[in-house]
Amino acid sequence: MTLSNADLAVLGLTVAVGGLYVFRGNLFNNGSASSSRPLPGAKPAAGADPGVDPRDFVAKMKAAKKRLVIFYGSQTGTAEEYAIRLAKEAKSRFGLGSLVCDPEEYDFENLDELPEDCAAIFVMATYGEGEPTDNAVQLMQNLGDDSFAFSKGEHRLDGLKYVVFGLGNKTYEHYNAIARVIDDQLEKMGGVRIGDRGEGDDDKSMEEDYLAWKDGMWAAFSQAMGVEEGAGAESPDFVVNELSTTDQSKVYLGELSARALTKTKGIHDLKNPYPAPISASKELFHHTGERNCIHIEFDTSGSGITYQHGDHVGVWPSNSDIEVNRLLFALGLGSPERRSQVIGVESLDPALAKVPFPYESLPSEMSKNKWVFGVGSNYILNLKMAHHGETAPLLSEDGETPAHVSGPTYAIHGPRSAYASGEVYKAPIHVRRSTFRLPTNPKSPVIMIGPGTGVAPFRGFVQERVALARKAIEKNGPDALKDWGQMYLYYGCRGENEDYLYKDEWPSYGADLKGKFTMRCAFSRSGPRKPDGSKIYVQDLFWEDRQQVADAVLNQKAYIYICGDAKSMSKQVEDTLAKILADAKGVSAEDGHKEVKTLKERSRLMLDVWS
Repeated sequence: MTLSNADLAVLGLTVAVGGLYVFRGNLFNNGSASSSRPLPGAKPAAGADPGVDPRDFVAKMKAAKKRLVIFYGSQTGTAEEYAIRLAKEAKSRFGLGSLVCDPEEYDFENLDELPEDCAAIFVMATYGEGEPTDNAVQLMQNLGDDSFAFSKGEHRLDGLKYVVFGLGNKTYEHYNAIARVIDDQLEKMGGVRIGDRGEGDDDKSMEEDYLAWKDGMWAAFSQAMGVEEGAGAESPDFVVNELSTTDQSKVYLGELSARALTKTKGIHDLKNPYPAPISASKELFHHTGERNCIHIEFDTSGSGITYQHGDHVGVWPSNSDIEVNRLLFALGLGSPERRSQVIGVESLDPALAKVPFPYESLPSEMSKNKWVFGVGSNYILNLKMAHHGETAPLLSEDGETPAHVSGPTYAIHGPRSAYASGEVYKAPIHVRRSTFRLPTNPKSPVIMIGPGTGVAPFRGFVQERVALARKAIEKNGPDALKDWGQMYLYYGCRGENEDYLYKDEWPSYGADLKGKFTMRCAFSRSGPRKPDGSKIYVQDLFWEDRQQVADAVLNQKAYIYICGDAKSMSKQVEDTLAKILADAKGVSAEDGHKEVKTLKERSRLMLDVWS
């Protein structure tokens, strides 16, 4: 296995500067083949062909003499980073230019018009339970729809040369499902894969899987494309000029998007996050030492952001001003004169179409968001946007969006520390829709299993039922909940007086729901033990209640929700459920697992898990 200079840079600097700030997952890239994710609304690159349809990737490739198009399906930026690395390596190895594309920005009717001497590379992450990332939904629909006709009138891609690398996690049931589906669909339509399909496992080592795959792929690529190694060279993406005068209204000062700079209203989403004021934050753990868990409330009033219980809040991190200042001085940009020097950034590759900043910028602000021009960009790793569970109910009308931020206590001032500081602070956020929803009929029983921070959406679920119950009682009297389904919550943590989240709230919910809510807790460190001395976890409580669970699932059509750790807890709860159903029906263990699969297919067993 051969490591390129870019690979060595990434590996070596993982330790050295892995925590350095790169806002919103963006980098300046030094290979002319690569792409930076631009801020929405960024101005076109100089030299871009105004006559080319911006959604026509084939026309862009022809205009810029590119032979590769690389599509990435990315939720947090990792797949995009690998797409950029492939583009840069194609340039350095073979001298081939690439167009790196966010698939939602392009139309796919002309995928069958890709010239014979060109190839398409798909770098696709699998999200959640075998789902495509948000930006790859339309691509997957087009490829999977037999009625979708490409430009030649057929659902065929005969002779299309393609490469597939998938990003997944083996702790999930549908490991690398999207990459596998794309590979199967392209082959079915007549495409010809170059090399083996690559699959990276984030649970172990995505990077090692990528490195082990790419050398064999490039060897096959060389033969399939008729190119030889050694024809390429490194070159910059951008030219940077110091500007003596400029319109101050167009100077970029760290705005989240061009729309924010120009104060243009628009929908707040993954590409245009909302800088939400943190209206409240509090520590939820009773004893904080090696760990802490913070409850945060974001003020979303006036933003147009809406949410339902079960949705996720994407929180974009930022580093402290102290760290940014240290970087500025390290780069020789620390003096007041250098900080205030306005610079212009121009793309040297018109095919990229966009520059990373919407307008001229100050070095101090650019260093907060991206670094650095030329070779330096290879050495910096991204701070990742993270999705956190919302804890508020659908019927909340106060414009507040609560969420959990949990993790180990930082020895330095990391991104999470600012959230609990009590100072006025804004965090860029967006809301990602989820299918993790309560049944609309309150007569349906609900079984929830959520240890640790996995309890976050269930707090919202229960609050939702409480709000509905109050309205029902107000309208129909105290017997209004007589026919309502029971809500069962299985919760686990280390100790009742250590990390029991929202401990004081749960009893009141039971009272509000007139006994229609019950909760069982497993305390792994302070609670009772099994006869053999081993700890008790949520799946053990689940098994203790097996008759109740079987009756609710088989006779009352209960809905089951699991939220939390995918690597261990989720699998063990599913195995326990399979055993409960198998015993109740008098069937084999294999048939019990089939029952669990059927529940998933009917959306009566839903998972929101992570590793």
